[in-house]
Amino acid sequence: MNIRYKVMLMQFAIFLAVLIPLTLLVDQQVRDLYMEHLIDELNEESDKLSQLPDDDRQHHLQSIIQSLSEVSIRDYLLLDADGQVVISTLSSLTTQDLLGREMVQNVLRGAVGNSRQAPSGQEELFYFTARPIHGTAGEIHGALLLFASMEPVHAAVDKFRVMITTLSAGALVLAGWLLYTMAGQMVAPLLKMKDVTRSLANRNYEARVVASGEDEVGQLAQSINELASRLQHHEEQQQEFLADVTHELRTPLSYIQGYSQVLAENWVQDEAERQKYLALIVRESQRLQRLVSELTDLSGAQGEGMKVVLIRTDFQKVVREAYAKLVPAAQEKGIELRIERGQQGALFVIGDPDRLEQVLFNLLTNAIQYTPQGGLVRVQYEADGDDLRVRVQDTGIGIPARDLPHVFDRFYRVDKSRNRANGGMGLGLSIVKGIIDRHGGQIWVGSEAGKGTSFFFTVPLASSRSSVE
Repeated sequence: MNIRYKVMLMQFAIFLAVLIPLTLLVDQQVRDLYMEHLIDELNEESDKLSQLPDDDRQHHLQSIIQSLSEVSIRDYLLLDADGQVVISTLSSLTTQDLLGREMVQNVLRGAVGNSRQAPSGQEELFYFTARPIHGTAGEIHGALLLFASMEPVHAAVDKFRVMITTLSAGALVLAGWLLYTMAGQMVAPLLKMKDVTRSLANRNYEARVVASGEDEVGQLAQSINELASRLQHHEEQQQEFLADVTHELRTPLSYIQGYSQVLAENWVQDEAERQKYLALIVRESQRLQRLVSELTDLSGAQGEGMKVVLIRTDFQKVVREAYAKLVPAAQEKGIELRIERGQQGALFVIGDPDRLEQVLFNLLTNAIQYTPQGGLVRVQYEADGDDLRVRVQDTGIGIPARDLPHVFDRFYRVDKSRNRANGGMGLGLSIVKGIIDRHGGQIWVGSEAGKGTSFFFTVPLASSRSSVE
């Protein structure tokens, strides 16, 4: 059974659970209403008959009852003061049964009574009322009993039940059609979602669900569309990543293959040219090794492969190590490399010293590379609440605003025309972000084209953590 019929049957069961008790309640209410109406009429008639003029009341009652018995659907019983029957429209058996009741004897003593207990042989009589007949001085001259038949109630209730059954049948048919339609409308988005998710499983990431409404189904449709967009973007990134890796690998391999072939076939003219080709092979081999190393680091930083040992680390020592390695490169370009601290004394962080040095090394290398001669590159760091805040600033060429959101993407280069051999492979900042993420910190960038760039990152201070991971 598909979900549409399941939803429809569930709704139909709820409808029946409401309709059946409601119908039974209405049936009982209608029956009670008819009964109360007949009882009111019976009591009203009894009052009128018992309030006839005092002179010869018994004779008047006898005459009226004889006339009413010919046209009325009610039955009457008139007794004298001794409890003897004056006139009765009931059968003799029923009359005798009533005379034996204590309530009738109480009425002859002045009480007013009524009962829903039908006399023997008259089960269709569901109610009767009994009133004493008083004389002028208040003496009791007898009793008057009026009986109402249940047949009119049965007839009215039966008609109502036929009507309510017809209406209920029509309501059930209409409800079935409406519920079927509503279930179809409710299930249609789910069926579409099923088709879309099946398409996504088959790598068709362009499939989308038409999201309508802000309810839970609409939110689910939006979530599936977001998932499809992310999968599509991820697929595109994978394709771009594969193309970039292939290109990056092809270039050094082509150089190595070409120069090796030159040397193998002895096309060189002298030893100097031979050494030149060997140097080129070594350079491209190192470049290839560096690419593989960066790809390994990137994969580890974005997954679980990179080993990060979080320990209590003196960040000042990390800065000194990176500074010592990059001072020669800065001096060669005529760039001032400066370290600035916000507080005196040691600043300990929870981090991996080798990985944090790798972060500073990559950021400072980029800063030196894109800062012209005579420029300034500086590292500023200080405690900021529970974190250490680090800023790597340069006075270089800057990054255009359109490129800022993508600087941490894999293989992204701001200058697309830059020589790959000199400009790197666009993996350094992706690795940096992965390392900072593994430390539980944050990294961001601010830049203005032509005025310089600042990279910021944070790592937790040792004093803000009670234990290390």
